[in-house]
Order: sequence, then C-alpha cells, then structure tokens
Amino acid sequence: MNLGEISKCLRFVLVETSAKAQFPFVKIPIKKRGDHEIVLSANKTLKDIKDELINSANAQEVTFHGMDGSKLSLGTTAIQAIRDPLFLKIDGIQNYGIFNMETHKTFLTPSQRGLVDSFKLSNSLSQHEAEILGCFNDYILKEIELSKEKIISYDYFLSLSKLSILQFLNQQRIQKEYIQSQIHFLRSTYSYELSQKHILEEKAHWTSNKLVRRFSYILLSQYAAVQYGTYWLYSWDIMEPITCLMSMGDLCIGYAFWMVTRGHKYGLEGIKNFFYQRKLRKLYKKKRINQQELEKICKFIEELESRLENI
Repeated sequence: MNLGEISKCLRFVLVETSAKAQFPFVKIPIKKRGDHEIVLSANKTLKDIKDELINSANAQEVTFHGMDGSKLSLGTTAIQAIRDPLFLKIDGIQNYGIFNMETHKTFLTPSQRGLVDSFKLSNSLSQHEAEILGCFNDYILKEIELSKEKIISYDYFLSLSKLSILQFLNQQRIQKEYIQSQIHFLRSTYSYELSQKHILEEKAHWTSNKLVRRFSYILLSQYAAVQYGTYWLYSWDIMEPITCLMSMGDLCIGYAFWMVTRGHKYGLEGIKNFFYQRKLRKLYKKKRINQQELEKICKFIEELESRLENI
C-alpha cells in the first residue's frame, strides 16, 4: 500500500470521545454491515482490533498502515497507533483513514515518531523542535543505511543533510496535498448537507429572533402597564400587590422554563438559544439530514483546515 493508494482512501474516520465513555472510540462504517464501534482502551493492540473485526464484522483480511504506507506491527497498542493517521484496509477493498485531531499537529511515519519521542525525552525539546529534528535524523539514517560508503566524509554528510532537508520539505508538501484532498473529498461528498446547513441555520435564527422580539414586547408591556396604573389610572397602593403578583408570575414562569428546557437560562439569550436549537432540529429532521453527523463533519473540516495552516 503506497502513498498514492493512501490518498485515495474512500472513508475518513475521526477518533471520538464522550463524557459517558471511559476511552476514545471510532465507528468504522463497514459496507452492508453498518457502523462497527471499536473502543480504543489503554491496553488494546492492533491485533485485538483485527480479531474484533474478523469475529464481529465478518472481515476476512485486516491490515494496518502508517503514513508511509508501511505495515504496522500488530503488537502496537491502539493508543500509540492513532497518534498519527492510521490507515485500515479491510478485505483488500475497503480503505479507512483514522484520524485523531487531539494529538500532534504534524503527521509522521512510525520510524520518525519513534525518533521524535526519543529526542523529546532525552533533550527536553518542545514538540515542534523534536518533530523537525526527528524527521531530519530519520532521513539521514535511511540515506546512511543505503550508502555503500564505509566512512562518511564531511562533504558527503553535508550533501546528506541538504538532501534530508529537501525530503522533509517534500514530506510537508505531500501532507499538505493529502489534507487538501481530504477537505475536497468531504466538501464534495457532503456538498448538499453543507449547503443546506447555512440555509437552515438562517431560518432557525429568524424564528428564534422573532420569538425573542415577542418576549421583549411582553416585558415592555408589563413595564408600561405598571407605569400607567401607578401614575395615571390608579395609585401605587393599588399597583403594589399587582406588581408583586406579576413578579411572582415571572419567577414561576422562569423556573418552569429552566425545568422544561433542562438548564437554559431564563433570559433573552437563553430563550433565543433554546428556540434556535429546537427549530434547527425540526428543520434538519424535515430535510432528513443527520444533524449530529453533519456537525461532526464540519468539525472535522475545521480541524483539517486549521492543521493545514500550521504545516
């Protein structure tokens, strides 16, 4: 599995976390079998995941690959494997790219990641400094291994250093193109959903703003009624108990709103947010769009664009 095959990966999977789950997890969308959830516990290895896919998802062949296309050892723990993009191939035809956006900003090969960890621990370097030094040394070591020279001269080492810098820059360029291809793939695959998202959000905002304006009119009407009753129609002696009852009514309504909406604040912002979310859910349901899935895709695209800027 070379880099060209990796870039044509059809399915992109995001490592997810949940307040209800102890460990991160991924949902693999296997053809004709639906989503298969894999929990990435601390001691789970790639072999455990392979056995799980074979036994539970009826997969025949399962292989794991790193950024350079090399096969990963099945003894590697899942937590270590997802530090950089992990590529999963099922039955030779289903390709998945598993990404963990909570980890490093630079995608590295397994050998580079090993050097980065060593430099970071032994030299007290920052993550970015260790990544640059690890990549640089990885390319130099590979060139020395391929070299037939028994003695490395200064000029030869200098040429190796220049070549390593070029290879590192080329790796950054390939990663940039790869991320761009992912963004393009996601935007083209979910073009309808993404185009509808803005339209539906505008409609939900319009509805919630209309309701907030009505609520504001009620508050202003209460204030105007109190002023009119106090200074024109009656007196404060008569309006005082009425004002007290109105305040108690507002308090009861606010408490009921907080109970029914499960924690939304009884104020203009809280009311607007509640009715906005409720209207948006109805609009998504009417259009038959999975709101949670679309929000996940949007977050994924934002993370990829942010990572693209940092390369």
